[in-house]
Amino acid sequence: MTPQNDRNQGKRGGLPEGDDSLAALASTALGGPRKAAKTAPTTPPRPSGSASQSQSSSPPAPAAAPPQPRSATPAPAPAPRPATQAPDSRTADRFTQVTSIVDVDVLERFKDYQLDKKLREGKEPSNTFVVFSAINDAVKEDALDRLSKTGTEEEEVADPNAFLSIQAPGRRITRERRRTDQLSWRPTFANLDQIDELWPQHGFRDRSHFINAVLDWFLPAKKARRRTQRR
Repeated sequence: MTPQNDRNQGKRGGLPEGDDSLAALASTALGGPRKAAKTAPTTPPRPSGSASQSQSSSPPAPAAAPPQPRSATPAPAPAPRPATQAPDSRTADRFTQVTSIVDVDVLERFKDYQLDKKLREGKEPSNTFVVFSAINDAVKEDALDRLSKTGTEEEEVADPNAFLSIQAPGRRITRERRRTDQLSWRPTFANLDQIDELWPQHGFRDRSHFINAVLDWFLPAKKARRRTQRR
């Protein structure tokens, strides 16, 4: 062994040159550097991002409800509620204003009747009292069927065998206008319901036709007024 080889072997701990594995083994046996002796601390692997998000977003499972004890007999079904009707805004005892169309002649006789009652008895009857008196008397005398036909039939002036007949339902054959006026009276809603059930049963056209015909039958004839001679 040459002196050069002896120097190299002395530097490497007596190991032959070129054997790196033996040199590493010898370094480990002799203590080596401290960094190689230390072991890196181990940390648990983190879960992936998608797995952590799914775990945090999922709601917790609801707790199971405790079992309910079963009753021996079933509970009775609730009794059905009675059907209630909607309250009517109209009360039977409330009054309402009614306006009827009557002939001027009937209205004048109406006022004369009130004045005559006032002079004879000291009290003037109201419009409603006179209207009710006329209806009650007509019902009592069974005159409604006959009164419903008054004033509705036109006199035939043409030949019934003519090619064209002038008579037709609702057609006027004269040019005279019917002079009418308004008459106000105040029945209750219950009274008005009774009257509105009565006049269609006897063939009246409408309520005003019924009131006018009944008053015309009930009221006394118009008295002839005496003319005073001027001196």
